[in-house]
Amino acid sequence: MEMTKPIVLYGVQSVFAVEVIETLGRLGYVLEAGILTGEAEWDLAGVTVVGAEDIDPRLLELPAAVAGLAPARRWQRAVAARATGSKDFPALVDPHASHARNAVLAPGVFLNAGATVGAYAELDEFAILNRNASIGHHARLGPFSALGPGATTVARCRIGKGTMIGAGAVIAVGVAIGDNCMVAAGSVVTRDIPDNTHVAGNPARRVESDYAGYMGVRVE
Repeated sequence: MEMTKPIVLYGVQSVFAVEVIETLGRLGYVLEAGILTGEAEWDLAGVTVVGAEDIDPRLLELPAAVAGLAPARRWQRAVAARATGSKDFPALVDPHASHARNAVLAPGVFLNAGATVGAYAELDEFAILNRNASIGHHARLGPFSALGPGATTVARCRIGKGTMIGAGAVIAVGVAIGDNCMVAAGSVVTRDIPDNTHVAGNPARRVESDYAGYMGVRVE
């Protein structure tokens, strides 16, 4: 009989929580509680929900996951989770995702179904690859950064902390993208991008001169 593993989920109100919950189930986790850190964005029926201020100390001993695709939201929820007292944030790799044996996955990383991680790639804490996104060999994804569905970063790319790569975007070989950037869906990035920059198009060009991070919040 397969053993189940208890876990709690911060940011359960996020609409993206349903993706995390699905992967948790496929990995054999059972959701002991969802921790609300804001207003609910989806129907929470069937989920035991508590506020961070009312959490049972017993739950703080369990592994914890953090929901949210937007880097700013996930960072805020991870900060709240740690402030509440949770300490164990396992990397979550969907059974339908693939990663090289020598890839490095930091705590809190989430690989959704169909995601692919190349050889010697490094994913820093709480980075996300959404459905069918891929990161090439010797590439690095910074803390709290995210690749949207079908986004592709190829060999030796560097993606800074808090950066959002939109669905279907392509980052060319060796390109470095700074912290707290936004690459619009479908863009093709062929040159390095500085911090706090929003780009779009093919080839991608700056569309704002002072971008404050995805959803207007910089990941610190």
